[in-house]
Amino acid sequence: MHQRGSEVVLCTAGGITLHQGMSDASTATVTLSAGQYFVSEL
Repeated sequence: MHQRGSEVVLCTAGGITLHQGMSDASTATVTLSAGQYFVSEL
């Protein structure tokens, strides 16, 4: 978690699954393939 900004994750090759802990204790999951990106907003 970043207190003062957003986070960008870029998958450059292969694939990746991101698991983000939310403030309500739930978990958000995002799967990216090469060339895809995800922006985690505050």
